[in-house]
Amino acid sequence: MATITTPVIAAATVSKNKALAQGKSNIEQPHIFRHYFGAIWVVIVNKTQFPLHSVHEGGDLEHGMYFGGPPASVDPWDAAGFGLVGNTYWGVGYRPQGGTPFALQLDEQHKFEFTVGLSTALIGSYFASVVAGINRKEAVKQLSGGGFYSLTFEGPDSGNKQHNVKFSLSADVSAGASVKIAITQDPR
Repeated sequence: MATITTPVIAAATVSKNKALAQGKSNIEQPHIFRHYFGAIWVVIVNKTQFPLHSVHEGGDLEHGMYFGGPPASVDPWDAAGFGLVGNTYWGVGYRPQGGTPFALQLDEQHKFEFTVGLSTALIGSYFASVVAGINRKEAVKQLSGGGFYSLTFEGPDSGNKQHNVKFSLSADVSAGASVKIAITQDPR
């Protein structure tokens, strides 16, 4: 278990702030985005006390390109949206596919890294995954949704008492070309 220096906030405060972050997660895609064929709109919701950063500017896409993202950072208890569009002309060509790595900065020495995998099909569902670490190939290989829990980290509270904290990640693929990725702080 890694020990972080950032004070871990109380469970009641985490619960209240998670609801605040969820309320900010209805980020509408720009109107022009709807004109792209095979595009994916992604909302990433940071339900933690830590800042979330994109690890590679421009991400790691096999096919397609970003539309307004990925965001350089997402503040604690906030959300941001970005899109992926294909290299298509009238629906012919590659649909977007690849991995977008992010990291929660827990303190100056510790961070929690994960990669969001995204893809579209010619016909049918959109696919998303979340895997631990910076690994685009694994994120694309796991394109079936789901999520995972992180390692446990230990940090002090405001009274300098040690508390454990874990992060859960989940990918929710919904109809209408949108994917919601949530990272949640779970005080233990």
